[in-house]
Amino acid sequence: MTDDEKKEAATQFTDEWKNDDDQHCGSKAFWISLFRDVYGIEHAENFVEFEYKFGAIGIVDVYIPTIHMIIEQKGRNTNTNVLNATAKSIIDKIATTNKDLDEESKVRYFLISNYKVLVLYSIEDDFQKPLMIDLNNLNISYKQLPFERI
Repeated sequence: MTDDEKKEAATQFTDEWKNDDDQHCGSKAFWISLFRDVYGIEHAENFVEFEYKFGAIGIVDVYIPTIHMIIEQKGRNTNTNVLNATAKSIIDKIATTNKDLDEESKVRYFLISNYKVLVLYSIEDDFQKPLMIDLNNLNISYKQLPFERI
């Protein structure tokens, strides 16, 4: 896909999902649609694991082995304070788990979302400086997410 096609796809994705409720959209459909429609990843379901047991971290909503990313999906009505508290708890578990893993196996990214914002943390900054992307701005921010490397 070209950049213009991705920008247009991101706008369509946002329009499609912005008013959807949790019961209808579902985490799996949301992420598969994002990967396929915005990033052009055909058969994305072959590259991601849903409801994946990740060691001491526990069950994670989405795990992407190729980029070592864990995704936690919260409900649409989850406010920023709850997202931040949940992120802190999971990042603490990631830090503990990463100590026992070799460099190639460590979690590199953690993303948490409530269907309205995507908050990305990276091992590069020790998971301390989150990048927050409002879904309404996905068409201008999609390149900041590492999904093109899947």
